[in-house]
Amino acid sequence: MSAETSVLIVGAGPSGLILALALRQNNIPVRIIEKDVIFHRGQRGSGIQPRSLELFNSLGSLDDIMKEGIPPVQVAIYEPNGKDIAKKQTMVEIAEPTPDVPFRNPHMIGQSHNEEIHRRHLAKYDTVVELGTELVGLTQDEDGVTAQVLCRKDGQESKQTIRVKYLVSAEGARSVARKELDIRFLGQTHDAMRLAIADMHLKGVTTDYWHQFGDIGSKAVWIRPTEHDGVFSVMAGGKDCDVDLLSTDRQALLDTIVEVTKRDNLEFGEMVWQTSWRANVRMVEKFGKGRVFLVGGRHLYSSDLYSLPSNSQTCRTDAAHVHSPTGGQGLNTGVQDSFNLAWKLSLALKYPSVPRALLESYETERLPVVRDMLFRTSELLKQTANYKLKGGTEATHLRRPQILHQIGVNYRGSPVVVEEQAKEEGEEEVSGAYRPEDPSVLKAGDRAPDSAGLLRVEGSGEEKNTLFGIFRPNRHTVLLFGEDEETVEVLKNAPTGAIYTVRVVSKKDEAAGAGVDAVFVDSEGHAHTFYPPAAKGFKVIIVRPDGVVGAIARGREGAGKYLKGVFGV
Repeated sequence: MSAETSVLIVGAGPSGLILALALRQNNIPVRIIEKDVIFHRGQRGSGIQPRSLELFNSLGSLDDIMKEGIPPVQVAIYEPNGKDIAKKQTMVEIAEPTPDVPFRNPHMIGQSHNEEIHRRHLAKYDTVVELGTELVGLTQDEDGVTAQVLCRKDGQESKQTIRVKYLVSAEGARSVARKELDIRFLGQTHDAMRLAIADMHLKGVTTDYWHQFGDIGSKAVWIRPTEHDGVFSVMAGGKDCDVDLLSTDRQALLDTIVEVTKRDNLEFGEMVWQTSWRANVRMVEKFGKGRVFLVGGRHLYSSDLYSLPSNSQTCRTDAAHVHSPTGGQGLNTGVQDSFNLAWKLSLALKYPSVPRALLESYETERLPVVRDMLFRTSELLKQTANYKLKGGTEATHLRRPQILHQIGVNYRGSPVVVEEQAKEEGEEEVSGAYRPEDPSVLKAGDRAPDSAGLLRVEGSGEEKNTLFGIFRPNRHTVLLFGEDEETVEVLKNAPTGAIYTVRVVSKKDEAAGAGVDAVFVDSEGHAHTFYPPAAKGFKVIIVRPDGVVGAIARGREGAGKYLKGVFGV
């Protein structure tokens, strides 16, 4: 049996990698295994929403994601002749950054490229993905989990037993952990809605549009530029297409592209990846049992369930949910599962006093988000498919509402958040885990806004910062709007290093710093604007390591209640 590790992560897709990186930044020893013997290829989940960009910023990988990815492009829908553009449609309206939402627009980067970037960052913590290592069984007891794995290397197989405190499955649609736990995977598959998908080197089309040719009522082809020079992501489908053939036969796919686009100037190069997709909407009934958790989700490709020829690269979902790719929610929802779980696992491993309810809140908080997301992406899929079959002339079906940016995704009502604000008279409650953005309202469980123009007061110097520059994935941040000695004393009950206390003041002459880690002057007023509870007397706002408001309180009582629920102190 191998030496004990704290957490075993099964599956090295985006969800597994983000979990590993967040845990390592919390100094938690992990192993991350992947049953495939080579790293995944293909664009797949390429749309990164603003909420995920904030997550990457917190983990330190955002600069690479932005530099190596590309912004979204317009869709160009062509006339039947394949040459004239009938309509241009912007899927995502580009907006200017604001002080509270600095990463305002989605960004595009292929999933395999995304994974490569996060493997690089994970390597900084002396952690690498163990390829060719497959989970084949597990048992658990009160103290931990015993995992049986099969290792494949240089044509040889060997078995290994790994003992850990916790196991997290991000392993795919055929999750061994989910089956071992007997957790049902609820939902439905729409076999009639299928597409052939490939990434290929291609010349003869421009990179300034996502090109759409043909009619899905018969045959249709979509060609989208990627962040790699000369490489395009191609989809083909329709009632008259043999998707099984197009997803496995290179020449058949190329012939269909030429037929539908009516372009004889296309030059085809290397086929990077080739597979098929089918509409599949499923989610688990539970996000784990005992010391085993499930994370992640994305859209399902047929190669997740069936072996393809050797020229095709396996694409995998994650263990908790699969769904339509419309709306670009899958990868984003999966990595946010991981970010929610990571800090809770870290605290449970570091501090024996942490109540079990904190780990149980992972499921309580994330299940409603996934349920809401499945509904929204399914509705978008129906809207898109029905429009195409009707052959309309407008392309409004391609527009994606701002709510899909996930800025409004929240955990209001979670058992581990503390909300002391009473519902105001006439206040309209918006139900659902996805809420429209409203910077005038902030509740416990909401995303914590950024605020620019903060000046740190330390001696005679001033250091400019933002709240996002202060938040960390390995600590809570307590924002005190004004002086509150009693609350400062209560906060001392938290474990050493677990919280970072910041006093936010309007003027430098108010900058008393006794008992806090830092004092910042809100020089541009953004913190007071985007944290409106402070003006109503709720001067204690606690931000969790995942960038969510954990508590909004008047003072020591609410702060103490939050510490009790999270740290058990």
